[in-house]
Amino acid sequence: MKAIRAITSKQVYFLFPDDAELELGQNLTGPGLLVLDINSETHEIVDAPMPEFFAGGGVMIYDNEWSIFAQHAYDEAKAKADAEQQAAAIAANSARAKQALLDTDWCENASVRNTAVTPHLTNGEAFDAYRLQMRAIIVNKVASVEAWPDQPTGIWA
Repeated sequence: MKAIRAITSKQVYFLFPDDAELELGQNLTGPGLLVLDINSETHEIVDAPMPEFFAGGGVMIYDNEWSIFAQHAYDEAKAKADAEQQAAAIAANSARAKQALLDTDWCENASVRNTAVTPHLTNGEAFDAYRLQMRAIIVNKVASVEAWPDQPTGIWA
């Protein structure tokens, strides 16, 4: 990674990929980028490993290893990022579970389970259990699913 840091304090303000085309002169520039408050007199571009979590804006310091300059700001940024990550995971799991319900809606039709009609579904209970698990993921806003249940295969008689 390329870190943009203050020369004296070593506070890091931005991280960019290694292949980013950056120039540090009167301002920090690159394709589609112009940062006016950062220049070659006060800042430098250094190579740095990607930290486990990065809070920009001078909250962290890189001086051959990462450290935190402003703990409170770091904690706030980390909590916000964690909440956003959890919300994204919940949304993805909910979307997958909703799709699973849509994919098995057919098994809820009365005519499919009507034993007076041939063919009819004989393992409706397996579908009921599966659909109950999918609804629980949606309703309980589950962020992590250890193992997704397998969708049953219809058994017909």
